[in-house]
Amino acid sequence: MSTTSGRERWILEVVRGRNIGRRYQVGTGETPIGNALAGAAGFDLADQESNSPRRMAGRHACLTAAGEALSIRDLESPGGTFVNRQRLLPGQVRPLQPGDLIQLGAVQLEVKRAGQLEAQTSRPSQPQPLSQPQVQPRPAALTIPFTIRGGSTCKTWDDFLTLAAQRWALVRDELTSSRLAEHLRRIGRTDLVPRPEPTQTADEQLDAWLARLPASRSSDPELDVHPQTLVIRAATAGGLIRKSLRITNVGYRLLRSTARVEPAASTTIRVAAEFSARPFLTIDHTDIPVEIELPENARPTTLGTVVVESNGGTRRIEIRLERPALNAATAAGANGSGPVDLVIDTRPLGELVAAQPVARRLILVPLALVVFRLLVLVAALIPLGASGASRFEPRLGSITLLLAAAGALIGIVRGSETRDRAACGFTAAMAGILAAADGEDTASESASLDTAIAAARRLGLPVCTLGLGTEEEIASGDLRRLARSTRAQYYPARNADQLKAIYETMAARIGAGYTLVYESDRRLPDGTLRPVRIFHRGSRAAGETAVFIPGMVVPAGGWSPLFLALLTVLAALALLPSWLSRKPV
Repeated sequence: MSTTSGRERWILEVVRGRNIGRRYQVGTGETPIGNALAGAAGFDLADQESNSPRRMAGRHACLTAAGEALSIRDLESPGGTFVNRQRLLPGQVRPLQPGDLIQLGAVQLEVKRAGQLEAQTSRPSQPQPLSQPQVQPRPAALTIPFTIRGGSTCKTWDDFLTLAAQRWALVRDELTSSRLAEHLRRIGRTDLVPRPEPTQTADEQLDAWLARLPASRSSDPELDVHPQTLVIRAATAGGLIRKSLRITNVGYRLLRSTARVEPAASTTIRVAAEFSARPFLTIDHTDIPVEIELPENARPTTLGTVVVESNGGTRRIEIRLERPALNAATAAGANGSGPVDLVIDTRPLGELVAAQPVARRLILVPLALVVFRLLVLVAALIPLGASGASRFEPRLGSITLLLAAAGALIGIVRGSETRDRAACGFTAAMAGILAAADGEDTASESASLDTAIAAARRLGLPVCTLGLGTEEEIASGDLRRLARSTRAQYYPARNADQLKAIYETMAARIGAGYTLVYESDRRLPDGTLRPVRIFHRGSRAAGETAVFIPGMVVPAGGWSPLFLALLTVLAALALLPSWLSRKPV
């Protein structure tokens, strides 16, 4: 890969890793970064990770150098890519400036600009250091390494920090099981033996112990909040929106945080009391729910700020309200100087109507009502769906199909993409359903109680009926007859308490019921009545019933030899008297 041509070039300098001060020159185009590039072009930083459990992926991130600009994007790595302690979203492109700090796993790189360099060709996977690397001071080692359950081995005090950052629960269990205390006494470090307090939880005990370790680097927690700015894009005014902020601990010890809203008297933004009234602990990450109440007539503005304060830093997350941008045609319609597009205008309906001249309103509103009524009349003539009470009552299927076609036609006229046309058709179809299905019961007007009973019997469906009110207020006789005729039960209720008791009784019966499927080994429709007995291991009683199999008393699958023989004998016996009477005596 050729290096960047120009007076100044980009370089990355290791500030946390095995070789602090080592520099990597960034070439033109894309440069992958990871710890397993397998000889491919890029920066292979496997030699910078040492034994830290916080490791980067094989292809973790990608640098892009174009002209004088340098940017980085995450390649959906498990641990994430951080720039100035801010985590990048997968695929997000982040421009870099001199002085920016990139963290991949446990390795940190600082972005710098080199001076005048001679043009050269280098292989980024085997970069040539531009300056003499500084050797990182080796952390203090344990006289006897400590092996965690699961296979991880801590040879230095720094290893405890990195292992706690990745597998906090595992280190906490070692601390509470006294195995770690026994090992510290054996190596003569009784000053580091955990001192549990009665008021501390297991996580707090581990946090206090990590603070006492003689590590070569700081064990403090570090706060990261995503997103940095919360932008609410709302096409309509009013309503309640729920969002969340992710608090991430990119350090080693427990992160103690509180969240509050500025200004304090704001009623537009609300944070749950469990996150604002007292500090909450974060080992890996915590999601803070935020409720945002949109003003009725708000313009693009800043609604407020959520401030997260912690022992790992403070972050301020600004919450802004933005309206979708209007195109030129919509803006012209809003000013009354051009046609208005009712399909793509995203303003509230009241504001859209108010922006039109009076003459245009007097024409458009009656015209829209007439067009809609004509569509309803045309839909009533299409024989699709159940018919209404009158000839001109719209059918649900026909008006849905007609408005769906109209919506798709609008999408085609607008020149939208295929998916947008489908969305227009679906929206219009839903409008047709809402217009035709007004909630009035019209299907049961032609049905009778006898018809319902016959249908239930045909399906073998028991119908439990419920009467709420007095006998004079409800048709209790019909309800009793419907339940009795379908082998079910009628439940009368006078008040809410009785209604609740009925529901509980029905739920208990349904929960204790069983559905048995009888399958006979003789599947021929032979017209027999077959008895069935049902036993339960916990009871001596047995249930008995019978299943009638319709058909003829002959095999339906063919004439068996035995049946043919019996039929021949019967025929012979029937003809034998006649034959004997004809025989002369």
